[in-house]
Amino acid sequence: MNFIAAITLIFLKEELAFWSIVQLIDSDYSHEKINISDYYNNEMRGLRRDIIVIEELIRVKLPDVHLRLKEFDVDLSWICSEWLLCLFCTTFPV
Repeated sequence: MNFIAAITLIFLKEELAFWSIVQLIDSDYSHEKINISDYYNNEMRGLRRDIIVIEELIRVKLPDVHLRLKEFDVDLSWICSEWLLCLFCTTFPV
């Protein structure tokens, strides 16, 4: 979450950055936005859910890649967790 806060503070004024973070994690409006509130609890259900979605998309859209990942027993949670937890802040150039 600190990476997301840092990026918002780089590009937005402090108050707008604060309200942007609130919008991301406020579950009252989860049908209207990216809901990452369940990424940051003890069970991390949202993160696990989204990794399963990525795995399924790879299986359906990239079957050769899926077979290769299975062949080498690659756990996508090791690859995707940082991307999703930081909303790609550490991956894409700023």
